[in-house]
Amino acid sequence: MKKYAIRVVETLARTVIVEAENFEDAISQVEDAASSGEFILESDDFDEREIVPAGWTENGLVPDDRDVSYYTHLYRTTCINYQYRDASNYKKQNKVIVPGRYTEDQIQSIIDCLQDGEYFIPSKVGFPEERFEDVTEDDHPWFELQEDDFEDSDKKPQMDVSPEEMVRLFEKAKDHWEEGVYEC
Repeated sequence: MKKYAIRVVETLARTVIVEAENFEDAISQVEDAASSGEFILESDDFDEREIVPAGWTENGLVPDDRDVSYYTHLYRTTCINYQYRDASNYKKQNKVIVPGRYTEDQIQSIIDCLQDGEYFIPSKVGFPEERFEDVTEDDHPWFELQEDDFEDSDKKPQMDVSPEEMVRLFEKAKDHWEEGVYEC
């Protein structure tokens, strides 16, 4: 996905009534009052907004070598919630923030790849795995994922895999979840 730098310019405006001898005097009085802090424009004084590409870009496209870490970022991401449940029914919630928004079809494709329509091994698709600190005979490699565990988010993604690529990772793991995975 490409990055674009878009500049938001908002203008504040307020009409001030001033008694003066002439126009130049009126302007001078208002300039002095504004400079001295006699009045300060606030959000209620909002007048207009202009949204344009940042001046240092070509049509808003951010060059690959440009450091934009200090700018505000708007993310269109998805939070995928999943849980670990051991054999004693103790549960540990997990989540990962991934780039993009998932369609119903993509979510269904992922669910269709799960063991018994619910179980998967997160590390097989690059997800983090958080279990309990102490490993017991109740532990196993399986985590639970359901259709309603996908939520729109605006948080920074934790991995760089598009929704299309994620579906392919789940399809690749389908029916092969336990291959190369050792019991806990």
